[in-house]
Amino acid sequence: HFLVILYLGSNLPEIQVLDIASGKPEVVNKIKLHTDHPGINFDVDRDLTRLAMIYANEFIIHAWDISTGLEISSFSIEKTAAQPGYTSNEFIAIKLSPDGKRLATGGPDGRVIIWDVGTGRPLQVLDGHTDNFMSLDPLEFSPDGSLLASASYDGSVRVWDIESGQQL
Repeated sequence: HFLVILYLGSNLPEIQVLDIASGKPEVVNKIKLHTDHPGINFDVDRDLTRLAMIYANEFIIHAWDISTGLEISSFSIEKTAAQPGYTSNEFIAIKLSPDGKRLATGGPDGRVIIWDVGTGRPLQVLDGHTDNFMSLDPLEFSPDGSLLASASYDGSVRVWDIESGQQL
C-alpha cells in the first residue's frame, strides 16, 4: 500500500511516495519539483510507475517515472486547453490512465483532451461539456482504461469511449 503526496517542506516542494503497509509511513521515493509555488495538480497511474503534473499558471504537463525520478516527457497544452486570453490553469483537471500511457485533461472551456504521455500528442478531443470541471477528481478512467467519466460544473457526468471519442 502506497500513498503519493505533495510535500511542502522548507525547501522546494516535492512529490513523495510513502509505503504505508506497515502502519509506519516510510518514504520510498522523492521527485523534487522546480518551483516554490504550491499550486500543483498531479495524478499517478494505478501501479505507481508514472506521475503527471502541471504547475500553477503554466500550461505544460510533466510526466515522470516514479521509480527513477526521471522526467519522461513534457509538453504544452496551452494551444489546445486554454481559451484565448485565459492566463491560469486553475481549472485544468488531469488524470492518468491506469497504465500511465494516456492522460486526460479537462480545460476551462469544457473540453476533455486525451494525450499520449510519451509523445505529448493529443489523441482525442471530447466535446460535450459547457463549463469547467469539478474541483475534486472530475475525471476517472475505467480500470482497463477504455472508458473515461467526466464531471463538469455544467451539472453533467459523461462517459466516453477513449478509442472512438464517442460519448456513451
